[in-house]
Amino acid sequence: MRGFIINRFNKHGIGLSLGSSNCVIAGNYIGTNAAGTAASPNDMHGVSIESDAENNIIGGTTAADRNVLSGNGIRRCGRAYRCNGQHDHG
Repeated sequence: MRGFIINRFNKHGIGLSLGSSNCVIAGNYIGTNAAGTAASPNDMHGVSIESDAENNIIGGTTAADRNVLSGNGIRRCGRAYRCNGQHDHG
């Protein structure tokens, strides 16, 4: 999942659960406006990774791969995931 603006959802912006594996979430604006300059939060977490989601990558090692999160955070319950290059506006 790359290049999306994910805001104002009534639950999590992105949810990984029940067999979600080997997913990459990179280069998104989550809980922010399109410019990444103001919060526009989802009602729950920006990204939720449940315990049955395995081997997922959130972000990356380049600026283009980072996700900008604002107004939400990441719920980390999953096994074997990697979060890199996140920028959180709180």
